[in-house]
Amino acid sequence: MSLPTLPKIVENFPFKTLTPIIGEPNYPAINQMTQELYANASSLPSTLGGGKHGHLGLIMKDALYSSITKSTFTIPEDPGPSPIYPGDKITTITHDNMTNIWSTKSYTYRCCTSMESALKAQVIESVEEMYLVALRNRYTAYLGVSVRDLLDHLLLRYGRISARDLVENMKTLHQPLDTGSPIDLYFKRIEDCREFSVDGNDPISGRTIVNTALTAVQSAGIYKLACKDFKALKEENKTWNNFKLVFQKEYHDLKEEELADGTQNYQVNKMENQQGFINPNPSYQDITQSLENVALSIANDSKGLESIIHANSTLIETNKKLVEENLKLKEYIKNIKTIDYGTYCWTHGYRVGRNHTSKSCSFKAEGHQDKATRKDTMGGSTLNKGWYEKGNKA
Repeated sequence: MSLPTLPKIVENFPFKTLTPIIGEPNYPAINQMTQELYANASSLPSTLGGGKHGHLGLIMKDALYSSITKSTFTIPEDPGPSPIYPGDKITTITHDNMTNIWSTKSYTYRCCTSMESALKAQVIESVEEMYLVALRNRYTAYLGVSVRDLLDHLLLRYGRISARDLVENMKTLHQPLDTGSPIDLYFKRIEDCREFSVDGNDPISGRTIVNTALTAVQSAGIYKLACKDFKALKEENKTWNNFKLVFQKEYHDLKEEELADGTQNYQVNKMENQQGFINPNPSYQDITQSLENVALSIANDSKGLESIIHANSTLIETNKKLVEENLKLKEYIKNIKTIDYGTYCWTHGYRVGRNHTSKSCSFKAEGHQDKATRKDTMGGSTLNKGWYEKGNKA
């Protein structure tokens, strides 16, 4: 096995440059950087930590990693520069086996340390030095400081999560499933809440995650087959990963049926038919069908129909009276003779109150003349000049 070089490792990173944190870090910025590091760490395969997630365990906290993989990620020890054989008198087979074991351990160790170096360099490059200086040694810089150490430091100093934040996170966790969105968005919300709890040192257990999600889909009234299939699993197999697999399958099965039926709201319509739920975003066909159902229901209830007809007649009569009163009010206002006090304001013109003059004006424009009157406006405003005569013509 040829050992990948550091440049080759970085070349395969999905995020060759992390999103820089400008100024003092905060939790959202630290979390975004962490998500990018997750992707980069997973890009190089490894047998460590269950062998399915690359070097993700270098970045991810143990509680979160074990909940996802059901494994632990242990950083390997250095096997040394060469194999150590027990003595000269060993068989060729034993010698070769020991050599192969050492080669495998050496390869695993060197891949891990190279990945660690690449990730650490990215973090140091993406955060202003003043926010990492507490971990920097005067003589050896960041030697012996792991990338996880850097992230823990940033979270502790600048991304601290309060007790109130954790309470709000639990509220978000228990929000209902949005049946109008892809189920993967619900999964992401659950996983975001779980990661937030881990960063807040109050991790939500895997059992709580599964039970919360199962309650949400049951309350939504859809994915009935998935609920049945998941409940049928053995207890040890009722994991979050298996939950996602089971419910993703029915989600896509429902989408296929939706396409086959030519119905845009298959899932919601199915829920309405089976559970009596109301679609919050009805289509034209939904509204038409609902009106037909209401009409049929009323037609089958003669008393209900008579009651609605009577209420409708009363409403029409009341509306007629209101229109008549409104017309009378408009006519009354039109015929009111407004008083002209003969006052004038250089800023506001002719239509002003009894005590509003150029001198008493409270909101004077630039260049305002306190001595201006109607006889001598001194170049003031002509606003509403002649208003009284125009409004009171016989």
